[in-house]
Amino acid sequence: MNQKVKSNLQNLGLGICLTLGLSISGNLYAQDAPKSVPAPAVSSARTVLQVLANVNNEEIGRQKVIDACLEDYGQQVLASLVTRFVLNNACAEAGVSVTDEEILAEIDATARKFSIAKDQFLKLLQEERGVSPKVYADEVVRPTIALRKLAGEAVKVTETDIQLEYERNYGEAVKVRMISVKTKEEAEKIRAELEKDVTQFAALAQKHSTDSYTAALGGVVPPLRRHTNNEEIEKVVFSMKAGDLSQPVPLAEQFLILLCEERIPASAKLE
Repeated sequence: MNQKVKSNLQNLGLGICLTLGLSISGNLYAQDAPKSVPAPAVSSARTVLQVLANVNNEEIGRQKVIDACLEDYGQQVLASLVTRFVLNNACAEAGVSVTDEEILAEIDATARKFSIAKDQFLKLLQEERGVSPKVYADEVVRPTIALRKLAGEAVKVTETDIQLEYERNYGEAVKVRMISVKTKEEAEKIRAELEKDVTQFAALAQKHSTDSYTAALGGVVPPLRRHTNNEEIEKVVFSMKAGDLSQPVPLAEQFLILLCEERIPASAKLE
């Protein structure tokens, strides 16, 4: 991340970290203090801001936490903020506003499309996509309604659009394991071993896969849905049934071996 982006997000990181730090540092300092002596009072706001936690006498400073937040989430948060500011400015210029009643009605309408209750729909979002009701309302529904009002009749959502979004978010999924290697020859050699004993897939993934994250998990990847991955990978994955082993699949400069473990039915019905 360049210095300019980092600087722009400094205040945002400070706000997040200050809230976290006040809670964590207060608890930790209280725990470390002897029972017979009250925990030392914070002498100034600057002290709280500079040291957010103390773990085994090692201080975790404000800047360290801010840097970690910026490194992990800075680009994503900045992009979201830029989008929000652009949309808010456009709405202000056009005199467009979105009410809470419109947001609730939109959520109800979306839930009805999947033939489930609103509460169940929001619970599904939380559990499967990690999106809380508030985030969904503020970050998805409100901008959607605003854009629709700004676009007027220029943009229309088709049945094809709805079907695609349904398949991408709630449609059938396939649970697979993956081994990624650099050459086709190596992939074919590993596949030959798996044909003899497919139960060794996890062990071979840990031993050979170049993707360190999935290798550590025995080749496990999140369930795959349509329209979310490489088209060739999806074509292979959705042609497999439980227990099937794929031929080596080229992807960028790698070759993948995929094991289908389960076909997962759609989590909601579209009517």
